[in-house]
Amino acid sequence: MMKEYDLLITGCGLSSIFGAMEAASHGLNVLMIEKSIDISYPPSGPMFVSSQTHDRYFSKYEKYVYGKFGTFTLKTDDFENDYLIEKGSEIVSIDREKLIRHMCSDLAQNGVDIRIKSYLEHINEISSGFQVKAVIEGRSEEFLCKMIAFGDGNLKSEYIVHQKGCNFHSYNSSYSRSISPRTLDSKFAVYVQNDGKYTVEAHRGKLREVLAIGVSAEDHRGTVSHFDYTGQLHSCFPSTRRGMALLGNMMGSTRVLGTPVRDIIELSLESIRYLLDEEGDKKDNMLLEKWKDTEGSWNNQDLDPVDYIKEKIPIGL
Repeated sequence: MMKEYDLLITGCGLSSIFGAMEAASHGLNVLMIEKSIDISYPPSGPMFVSSQTHDRYFSKYEKYVYGKFGTFTLKTDDFENDYLIEKGSEIVSIDREKLIRHMCSDLAQNGVDIRIKSYLEHINEISSGFQVKAVIEGRSEEFLCKMIAFGDGNLKSEYIVHQKGCNFHSYNSSYSRSISPRTLDSKFAVYVQNDGKYTVEAHRGKLREVLAIGVSAEDHRGTVSHFDYTGQLHSCFPSTRRGMALLGNMMGSTRVLGTPVRDIIELSLESIRYLLDEEGDKKDNMLLEKWKDTEGSWNNQDLDPVDYIKEKIPIGL
């Protein structure tokens, strides 16, 4: 007899984790599958968030905070200035790898079934949901599930329908570390170029954490550790078949500074809620409106430079 799950979630990143939390809170039997050889592999560097996002979603994982920064330098082709962020609005740097591992451990202790080295092979729609064929930790298995939520970053999956004219483009990112995390101090810098390339640094003297998007990795060679990444972004709000949902990282668009953690989390939570409560076009329309609100906040060019960068604290990629 095949195993049965209420919900299958692909990927074990932040989108999937918060989606699983929401599903588990409704009493669902959840399976999460991750294609990598371990949770949060390969290492992905720091995650920079606003203090509000940290306090709302990550406060119980305080031991993974690298540092909190009340001053930052914003540099572009047009200006170069130092700003003091008002009290309570600091930028927080978090060890994303350890955070995700701990959160997945919490999920497992709450009954969520998490499997690494696992991926989908085929999905067959049936009257009660889906019959799924997947490789689970190296072995081909089949099981039943009522719903599926995608959070694995595979934007060109056959199960995702993009709008006509949707544009895809690749991005390159790199992460370097030359410090012990606890030595991070008060200096936080963001460098933004007109072509969308940027770097984020948190450092004291010659010691630094660096997250670079679209910037040549050669600029950050010679540090203690260095990782390179490639990924894809798309420009539309995609849809899926009934009984399926996309989590926050799958709904993104071609934004200059990536998708903020807050929006990824909130879109993921809403997507699971709509998957449970709504059907068909109504669900898609409700999510579309929330996605438009998020998109609109990112396209607001009237923001003061300080507010602009605070609205766009990037996720560690």
